[in-house]
Amino acid sequence: MFELSLDISKCLLSMVLAFLISWLGYHFKRKEMIVKARVYLEKPREECIRQEIISWTNPILGAV
Repeated sequence: MFELSLDISKCLLSMVLAFLISWLGYHFKRKEMIVKARVYLEKPREECIRQEIISWTNPILGAV
C-alpha cells in the first residue's frame, strides 16, 4: 500500500511539474513571439518610408 501511494505521489508531482514547465515555457515564448510579430509588422512600414524618402530625394538631388 505504501509503495502504491508513493507511485501516485510521484505521478502527481511529475504532472504538476510538467504543467509548470510548459506554462513557463509558453509564457516566455509568448513574449518572444510578440516581439517578433512587432518587428515583422514594422519592417514593411520602414520599407515604405524608405521608398518614399528615395522618391523625394532623387529629383531634389538631380536638380542640384
